[in-house]
Amino acid sequence: MNSSIGKEYYWDIANSTQMGRYLTTIEEDFISTYLKGDDQVKSILDVGGGSGRIAIPLNNKGYKIFVVEADPLPLLKLKSKKTELPAIYVGKSSKFFPFKSGTFDCILCLQVIDLAEESDWFFIECRRILKEQGTFIFSILNGNSYKGILRKWQLTREVVKGKYWKKKEYQKTLSEIQCNIKRAGFSLMQAKGYNWIPFTRSSNQWTIPLFAFLERIMGLNLLTSLSPWVILVAKKKGV
Repeated sequence: MNSSIGKEYYWDIANSTQMGRYLTTIEEDFISTYLKGDDQVKSILDVGGGSGRIAIPLNNKGYKIFVVEADPLPLLKLKSKKTELPAIYVGKSSKFFPFKSGTFDCILCLQVIDLAEESDWFFIECRRILKEQGTFIFSILNGNSYKGILRKWQLTREVVKGKYWKKKEYQKTLSEIQCNIKRAGFSLMQAKGYNWIPFTRSSNQWTIPLFAFLERIMGLNLLTSLSPWVILVAKKKGV
C-alpha cells in the first residue's frame, strides 16, 4: 500500500471547515447553474481539481470529467475514494496540457491561475484544448480588493525585513485578468464576487454563516471589481 495515502491533504482539511464549505457551496452553485443552461457541455477538464471536491459531484450528475493536478498526493486521495474519474499528474513547470486541440467542452480552474508564473500562456493553452465555443470557468484573487491591499502591505513589510515573500496571490486585479483573457481569445460572459468574509479557508469560526448571509443580502457578489475573489465564465471565440 502506498504510504502517501495516509498523509493528510491540506485542501481536504480546509474544505471541510465552515469557511471551506461556504466557498465550495458558492463555486458549486455557480458552476451548476451555468452548466444547466448550456446543454452542449458534456466533457469537462478540471485543472487543479485536487481530490475531487468539484469533479466528483459533477461526475455524479452525468458529466464526463477529467482531472489534472500538479501534486501527486490529491490524485492518490482521489483514487482512494473509489471513483473512476480519469486523472493525470502534470508537472508544475509544464506549460502544455497532454491533450489534443479541441478536446473538451468546458474547463474548470479554481484557485489555480494565481499560482501560475504568467497567466497569458495558461489562457492560450486552455483555449487550444477547448472545442469551438467551449466554456472556461475560472476563479481569481482580485488585487483590487481589501484582501489584496492587505496582502500587498504584508509583502512590503516582508521586503523591508529582508525576507522573500513567495506567495503570488492577489498580484493581479480583475481588470488585468479580464484584459488577459480577452487577448487570449475569449469573450467574458458572467462574473460573480465572493469571499468578502475576513477569515482564512481553514477557519471554523461560528460567525461564518452569518457573514455569508450578510454578503448575500447586501449584494456584494455584484461588486466584482472590488470583490476579494471572483468566479468568471468565458467562451472561446472563433478565429
